[in-house]
Amino acid sequence: MTIDDRLTTLDALWSVWAERGQAMTDEQWRWPTRLGDWDVRSLYAHAGSWPFGFSIVEYFGRVLLRLDEAVSIGILEATVHLLDLQRALGQTADVPVEGLTHTAAVLVQMTPPVDFIEAATGRSTTDLFPVLS
Repeated sequence: MTIDDRLTTLDALWSVWAERGQAMTDEQWRWPTRLGDWDVRSLYAHAGSWPFGFSIVEYFGRVLLRLDEAVSIGILEATVHLLDLQRALGQTADVPVEGLTHTAAVLVQMTPPVDFIEAATGRSTTDLFPVLS
């Protein structure tokens, strides 16, 4: 995925976030999520605080990232938390396919290949998941 593809994917994800936010009722903003104490408003605050100046991203401490890496994190965050939002609102998953595909690829890259292959094919009892929480 090129940097332009990643930026297009991130834009598509943020467009879905904007549409969902505009469509929610006052009551829905207070609904709980599957993220502990976070309600829908807290989830939006977290997602909205994601950095837009991509030279330095504070993620598990201050880390210098290349633009493509920072955008990949943005896609992953926007995708995972959009799924959290949709579940909190009782909606079925409806996420741009590019975001799902890229997020799945990033999560696969975070796992040891042999462990992932064996777990995904039912050949291992390795406790592989969650990869990221």
